[in-house]
Amino acid sequence: MKYSTAFISAFDRDRLLADTVCYRFIVIGEGINALLGNPQSGLAPAAIIDRYPDIDWKGYAALRNIVTHQYFRLSPDKIWAAIESELPVLKKTVVAALQLA
Repeated sequence: MKYSTAFISAFDRDRLLADTVCYRFIVIGEGINALLGNPQSGLAPAAIIDRYPDIDWKGYAALRNIVTHQYFRLSPDKIWAAIESELPVLKKTVVAALQLA
C-alpha cells in the first residue's frame, strides 16, 4: 500500500512520470494488438493468444486505447493496480513464450 500511495501522488504531480508510464502501456498495447491479429485483413491471432487464455489480452489493448484516446479517464490507482498485479503475470508469460520459441 505504501508504494501505491507514493505512485498515485507522483503520477498526479509529475507529468513526465505519468507520460512515461502511459507511453509504456501504449507500447504494450500496440504489441498485443499485433498479436491479436486483424480479422478484416485475414491476419489470425498469434499462437501465444490461444496458448495463454488466462491473460486479458483484449484488456491490455483496451487500456492502450484509453491511454491514447481517452486520457481524461485515466485513474492513477487503476494504473498502479495494473503495474502491481497484471504486468508481472504478463512478463512471466511472455518470457515463458519466448523460451519456447
